[in-house]
Amino acid sequence: MDVNFRKQGELAKHPISICIVGHTNHGKTSTIRTLIENAHVGTVDQAPDTTTKVEGFRVSKHGLDRFYVYDTPGFTNLDARLAEHELERYRAPTIDELISSQMGKPHQADKWLYNTLRQIEKSHLIIQVLDSREDPSNETYLDEINFLKSCGVPLIVSLNFVHRPDTRFTEWEKVIRGLGVSNIIPFDAHTRTWEDEQDLFKCMRPLLCDPQHGKLHREFMDFWSDLRKNLSYEARMGAAENIRRLLVDIACHKTKVRFVNGGNRQEKEREAQDRFKVEIMEMVNAAFERILEQFGFSFDDVRKHQTHVDGGEGVLTMDFFDHSRLKYSATIAVAAATATVEAFFGFMTFGIPTLVAAAFGYFGASAWQMESEGEGTEITFKPTNAMLMLIASAALSLAKVLKSRGRADSHLIDVQLNQDVINRNSELGREILEVNKGKRRKTADLKKLLYDEIDK
Repeated sequence: MDVNFRKQGELAKHPISICIVGHTNHGKTSTIRTLIENAHVGTVDQAPDTTTKVEGFRVSKHGLDRFYVYDTPGFTNLDARLAEHELERYRAPTIDELISSQMGKPHQADKWLYNTLRQIEKSHLIIQVLDSREDPSNETYLDEINFLKSCGVPLIVSLNFVHRPDTRFTEWEKVIRGLGVSNIIPFDAHTRTWEDEQDLFKCMRPLLCDPQHGKLHREFMDFWSDLRKNLSYEARMGAAENIRRLLVDIACHKTKVRFVNGGNRQEKEREAQDRFKVEIMEMVNAAFERILEQFGFSFDDVRKHQTHVDGGEGVLTMDFFDHSRLKYSATIAVAAATATVEAFFGFMTFGIPTLVAAAFGYFGASAWQMESEGEGTEITFKPTNAMLMLIASAALSLAKVLKSRGRADSHLIDVQLNQDVINRNSELGREILEVNKGKRRKTADLKKLLYDEIDK
């Protein structure tokens, strides 16, 4: 895929400038983190006035700037200054008048407001971030929207936390449209959806109307929107391909130990078990690493130390292969899985970092089946349907978490394994079982079914 904008040299000289405004804890910094895909910029805090100065963050590719996003100190006392001006002059102030009135004032909040207003004037676009759980009748927010609308810079109102159960998005949308602002988008900085991201870029595009460089900026936004759309598709499709490849590789895998006799059989069985575990987990580790990379993450973003499934603490061990945690149920083996299980992922070292899945519940039989060959002189360990289905669920759970994770959250990723991800009676479940039977080596249908599951 071509990731070069044909006018990137010109754009680097005249990058788009986007100003993010809003109240503390409404999600300004979090929105920026998701927009520029960096969880480690700014400070997210519950304290008031967390952002104390205008901070610019550039989004660049191949060393060339694409656009700048500016975090601002907020509107701590904007409502008070607007009220003062209206009392004195019986009308709302212009942005120039308000900037002039803030110059030289000693109070820190006035300095922050001054810096915010100056950045607004220099920007091509304002994005006001509002917490959609707030009261839409709050006059402070309504006065701010009215003021920003009058600043002469295109305005988008971004409603955050729209995926929370207590969101009041519909009420906010009605109120904001009543104020004459039509550019309203839902953009939850903590729970990314590709659709919300596309809506944001599409909303930004026609508003970029700089007299000299507006055409350039709009052309870039078209490019950027298409690029982000393609990248999201490639991430999901790439994850589906990595899961497909992992399942086929595991289904084909055999661990053999030779020279078995009556005197060393138990020792050889333990050797085969240990080798089988290491070989399987190395394959899982490599596939999970590729899936993380598809969505722009790495093992460093995944929690390494978590509570043990048995109540202890520390790095998880090979509970994934513990027969007692893979309780066999003949009924469950042929019916839809109904119980919900949680699994936690940690790291072990077998020459390379190894992501270890821990699981429990009613999800099939043991992790392997053992066969004797060569008149008992060889032991072969092969994966069971239970293990293949569990690994498929783990991989799908990981892809689903990464797909919907914004960059606002700097905490490590906790991957939840939901046993209900795959219904064994579904087309996807049957296809996975066919792979393990060795009946299906052309797995294009499996890849499509995996993609559809990730895309839900």
